[in-house]
Amino acid sequence: MRKRNTAEQRSHDRLWKDLLHRFLPEFLTLFVPAQALDLDLSRVEFLDTEQFTDLPGGETRAVDVLAKVRTRTGERRVVLVHVEIEARYRRNFPRRMYDYYSAIRLRHKVPILPIALYLTGGEAGLSTQRYEERPFGALQLLFQFCYVGLSNLRAPDFAGA
Repeated sequence: MRKRNTAEQRSHDRLWKDLLHRFLPEFLTLFVPAQALDLDLSRVEFLDTEQFTDLPGGETRAVDVLAKVRTRTGERRVVLVHVEIEARYRRNFPRRMYDYYSAIRLRHKVPILPIALYLTGGEAGLSTQRYEERPFGALQLLFQFCYVGLSNLRAPDFAGA
């Protein structure tokens, strides 16, 4: 298997980000339909790519897609939709997704719908993943996020959606 070079990877990432900017309402409706029902997808405002310092290493990271969307039910409020695009599944990714969530939440102080999009690897389909911290054996932190695994995803399963 050929490893992609950095320029190819940036081009590939840019394509997926562009697709999500153009088709985010359709993406949400197709892959997280229960949450999409509660969102006003007629007005989606994409936020600038936000950069966060990965402490303590000091490495700068940027989220892939971050959009502000109003809810349709209950009290009118804003939620942020965060989609992170991963070329392949990695075991340590749930921790990184939690780190992104924490940084976004601290900055914006609004609810967030976090979604991972795995292009290859991991389980196919739609599900949730979790990140846990269990110091001394007791559950102290549980963070869950939606994921879409494109590997072996069958288009006919979504054709009627």
